[in-house]
Amino acid sequence: YKLVTASVDLGLKVFDLPLNIYADYVENQDVDDLGTGYLAGIKLGSAKKKGEWQVSYTYEKLDANATLGVVTNSDFAGGGTDGKGSFVSAKYAIDDRWYVGSTYFFDNTRGFKLGDDADYERFQLDTGFKY
Repeated sequence: YKLVTASVDLGLKVFDLPLNIYADYVENQDVDDLGTGYLAGIKLGSAKKKGEWQVSYTYEKLDANATLGVVTNSDFAGGGTDGKGSFVSAKYAIDDRWYVGSTYFFDNTRGFKLGDDADYERFQLDTGFKY
């Protein structure tokens, strides 16, 4: 793998809330085809202190040879590479050190380039603690 990556994150304030517009791109220069991937999304809010919340939407497309599959998001399109689709997430800070959240992966397709399409959906609940 010979990867070239680029990322951008634009931070703004909207109605006194942080708004981030972000994108990532990867290209594997060590292959002849199916070697690119990208994601783009938007996030409103920041669940870092008690009572704060955030919501986000992301679209991702990752070709089969874009990167090493073992280091990808294991929840997106069932993990690995050769996937595309969207996910939305929400998070709420119950306390300065404790949050609850959820993510819904939808319209995810795994194997879209290699011909063995499999639709994939997942809903997950999360919680996290800082100590």
